[in-house]
Amino acid sequence: MKHLLALSLLLLSSECFGQPAPVVHTNSGPVRGEVKETFLLKKKYLSFRGIPYAKPPLGDLRYQPPVPAEPWQKILNATKDAPACPQIDEVNNNRYVGDEDCLYINVFSPITSSKTHVHKKAVMLWIYGGSFNAGSSLTSFYGPDMLVDQDIVLVTFNYRLGALGFLSLSRSEALGNAGMKDQVLAMHWVQQNIAKFGGDPRRVTIFGESAGSAAIHFQVLSPLTKGLYVRAIAMSGSSISPWAFHTADQAMNEAKKLANYLGSNAQDSDALWQFYKNAPAKDLVNGSQYMDGVTQTLTLPFRPSMELNRPGAFITDCPISLYKTGRFNKVPLMMGQTKEEALGFTRPGYTGTNDTWTEFDGLIDIGKDVFDRFAKGSYDVFLTDYYYTAPTDLTRKIIKQQDSSIPIYSYIFEFDSPYAWHRQNGENLNGTAHADDLQYVFHNEMTREPTDPNDPVNLFRRKVSAMWANFAKCGNPTPPHYNPSNVVWEESGPRGLQMNINTEDKIQLPDISPRTRQMEDYMEQTIPAKTGCTRRNK
Repeated sequence: MKHLLALSLLLLSSECFGQPAPVVHTNSGPVRGEVKETFLLKKKYLSFRGIPYAKPPLGDLRYQPPVPAEPWQKILNATKDAPACPQIDEVNNNRYVGDEDCLYINVFSPITSSKTHVHKKAVMLWIYGGSFNAGSSLTSFYGPDMLVDQDIVLVTFNYRLGALGFLSLSRSEALGNAGMKDQVLAMHWVQQNIAKFGGDPRRVTIFGESAGSAAIHFQVLSPLTKGLYVRAIAMSGSSISPWAFHTADQAMNEAKKLANYLGSNAQDSDALWQFYKNAPAKDLVNGSQYMDGVTQTLTLPFRPSMELNRPGAFITDCPISLYKTGRFNKVPLMMGQTKEEALGFTRPGYTGTNDTWTEFDGLIDIGKDVFDRFAKGSYDVFLTDYYYTAPTDLTRKIIKQQDSSIPIYSYIFEFDSPYAWHRQNGENLNGTAHADDLQYVFHNEMTREPTDPNDPVNLFRRKVSAMWANFAKCGNPTPPHYNPSNVVWEESGPRGLQMNINTEDKIQLPDISPRTRQMEDYMEQTIPAKTGCTRRNK
């Protein structure tokens, strides 16, 4: 109660926009935020950006699990975005950006109008995507406005990427999954501190998109996160997606490939460690972009991988085996994708009928067996089905087979806006592409949407953000007391029902072609061998 009373007084003192911002005393030290207002509804909220949640992962801490931040005494001005973790900025001229000192967290909390009591609010913790080698919590891209308008406490944070976040040499200095363990530490930080910002630690929902969506599934699978959240939203990706996971041997091979590309002839773990421990971050980032011989690749050389089975390990078995044997956190889920995920992944000249497997494999790293079975026809449709639709639906099926009582709210996102992200990136094609759904949950300053709250596009954004927020608040995206949709979003159940999210929503059977069902069968048969289920680490 003491921290609630303190926060109540702070909120009362900052109800007038422009007055001095409040100070919140986290477990590590005091932080000063600022008062801001949302883009559409002009709702006042408190913004705290750039709070350290871990020590800088430098020196002996490089590639290691994160260590909680050192306490501080002086008030920290939490009013600026922290540096991104090292990466190539694909949005702005493909330039190297970031700093290894990047493990910071942000909190955005609606200002209560109550002068007598502060009700703790539902919390949503965001995990960004970016192929595990790009992305950040930048507020100009992941602005809190839409969710703050829905009375949500939003938390965003940075986690390590690429080789710096996922190098795995199967040795104590580089066990792998450092970036995933950053996410785990951020969840612990939320549990320890979020009540001081008006959030309810008993109502935390983790959510993410693309690689962040796969990360959500990995967190559901990891024993390290039990009890740290109560619900999860996975947008466009699964831990069993073909691009999401590496065995220990695969991770070691990628480490060798990058070291060799950068001029080292290291082959064994000792020699590789001598190379990687002092390699410049910029070289690691730039080299990862070109080591496969192509300038743009979907192969994700550094990604979550299987660890040695020892205390503190994030994941020690393959994802599909963990799901199939019930070794996962049993929490309600919302999961789905956009209708044309791969619309923005086009490759000029590819038809799917005359290209050779070698040319195709160089781009997206698939086997000839997959190419021969499924890749005849539309390139975009194949990638959408193979990378997203099939693994997402298969994951849903396996979870339901394990425990039919787990609520799963399934969806497909079909709304195509003239302001869609893929259009503003130069792909003027009809459809709903990968990442097009983000701007309906976040405020992105680059998408240039209309400013009128009652514009049809903004009404749609408010509907979608309300459904996401409702799920976080009460586990139901369209509850009876506040249903922003024209229909009731039914739980998927044994038939796999899904919500088709569009101007007019509708409940339907899964939008899955016969070929996609064949992909699911193929994946269920082949994934165990490809992801090391039969060769667990000792």
